[in-house]
Amino acid sequence: MITLTTIILPRLEVPYLKEWIDHNLVLGVDCIKIYDNGEHPIASHDAHWIGLAHILERETRRTSTKDLVWAKKPHLDYHDDIPYAEIQSQLHELVDSYENVFIVPWICGVDHEYGYPESQKQMLSREINSNTGWLLNMDPDEFLKLPGYDNLQDLISHYSEFNHFYFGQSTGEERKLGTPIKELNVLEGFEPRLARKWMCDLDRCKSFVGDVWDYMVHNLEFGNPVGKTLEMKEAYFIHYKKELNKNDKS
Repeated sequence: MITLTTIILPRLEVPYLKEWIDHNLVLGVDCIKIYDNGEHPIASHDAHWIGLAHILERETRRTSTKDLVWAKKPHLDYHDDIPYAEIQSQLHELVDSYENVFIVPWICGVDHEYGYPESQKQMLSREINSNTGWLLNMDPDEFLKLPGYDNLQDLISHYSEFNHFYFGQSTGEERKLGTPIKELNVLEGFEPRLARKWMCDLDRCKSFVGDVWDYMVHNLEFGNPVGKTLEMKEAYFIHYKKELNKNDKS
């Protein structure tokens, strides 16, 4: 059993989710859990972007148990012309069309009291402690590629001695509505360790060591570490996030 988890801001991700879901199901993911972070995620006071003016330019504070609001990132389209009720309707209609895709409510002040990115770490902690089988963590703008294998189970079977894997990252052009990811440009290059993502066998990886929060999103530390960092020719993911100029395109 391979479970994929992700946390989303529906206003950003709903228009792109179907392609991402279909892509991961083809890879052999058995179950996808989409954690709905709500319309207005609350930033943690120690979030890594604190101090970056282009992100922390707050518009207006809303009534909340937290007093720090995650301001909108100026380069992203939040589809403010669409009522949020319609965004939610589109999300649920999409998810309901799949038997193995589920929405988990995960709104700060309602379902938990953690601002972002702690809400993401808490999501992963919840899955690690309550789930079984293999757990994969990817964002909706991250697409896993398996050039060396037919599917994820093929990868797992090939390296049966390992209980977790690390996937390195390549960077792709920012997603565009109506444009399939296969038509987007990808930068040459590969980073095997920086901002990598992981997949682990929860039945063999229950024992963490050290401060779990330091490792949760991009790295995992186990009491019984038998992990492998995969080469690009085997498996990697593309993070479609950058506005590329003509000199970047490959």
